[in-house]
Amino acid sequence: MDIAPEFCDAIQSNARETHANGLVLDLGSLSRATPRAGLYAIKALKAMSVGRIALVGGNAFMRTFARVTLSLGRFPEFAFFDSPEAATSWAAAASGR
Repeated sequence: MDIAPEFCDAIQSNARETHANGLVLDLGSLSRATPRAGLYAIKALKAMSVGRIALVGGNAFMRTFARVTLSLGRFPEFAFFDSPEAATSWAAAASGR
């Protein structure tokens, strides 16, 4: 069963309700996603109201894939972090755009 639509809809709803500025994504957990779920998530990210995405962990391939995907999707602010604390702090800060 593909749960990507339900999961992404819940994230979008929560972001809207809390007026979230940023989103923290664990790249390690995305390695288990199906290609179909990944494509859905990319479309969902473009529709989100968040200003920045902080990406935590992940191997070199996952970081490169995320960088290319977010750049092609013209997502303006994203950064990579080794620790969840640093990622959360950056994601919560005011957007630079």
